[in-house]
Amino acid sequence: MMIKTLVLAVLEQKYTKNKVHTQSRLVEDLGLDSLKIMQLLSDLEDSFDLSLPDVDFQSISTVEKLSLFIEKESSVCA
Repeated sequence: MMIKTLVLAVLEQKYTKNKVHTQSRLVEDLGLDSLKIMQLLSDLEDSFDLSLPDVDFQSISTVEKLSLFIEKESSVCA
C-alpha cells in the first residue's frame, strides 16, 4: 500500500469525519491539535513499523508533507 494511501486512511478512520485530501492542512482543515498530532504520529509509527524522529511539526503542515516525511524516514530505516 502506498504511504499516502495509508496516511489518508488512518486520518479518515481515526481523526476526522471529513474527506481527507493530500493538500488538507492538519491543523486548519482537519482540526488536529498538538495532542492529536502526537497520537497520529504514534499510530503511523505502528502502521509503518518505524520510529519517527522529533521534528518541528509546524513545517509538516499538510497530509502531503507528512506522507513525504514518512516516505523519507522509511527509506532511511530500510
